[in-house]
Amino acid sequence: KKKKKKKKQKKKKKKKKKKTKKKKKKKKKRGIALNSEAIFGQVLKNIRKEQKVSQEELAFRSNLDRTYISMLERGIHQPTLNSLLAIAAALDMKAAELVGLVEDEME
Repeated sequence: KKKKKKKKQKKKKKKKKKKTKKKKKKKKKRGIALNSEAIFGQVLKNIRKEQKVSQEELAFRSNLDRTYISMLERGIHQPTLNSLLAIAAALDMKAAELVGLVEDEME
């Protein structure tokens, strides 16, 4: 009985180690994406504030949900192509300008 318990405990420890290793790998892979998402969010927020537009107003103009705009600004989501185009149009700018600003910030 004692041997069985020890084997079970060892298996549990191995599983825990594997899970933590997987989490670390995921974080490393997402590092670049999270960075660009955060930068996009900051650029979006700065432009929105410069134009004195609320998240709600921007969401209305771009036909998106306010919570989605919030998540973009916080770097939780990355915009789809359609979202990017809609947001740029709502801010009276070209999508290329918006992306250019993000690229400038990344350098």
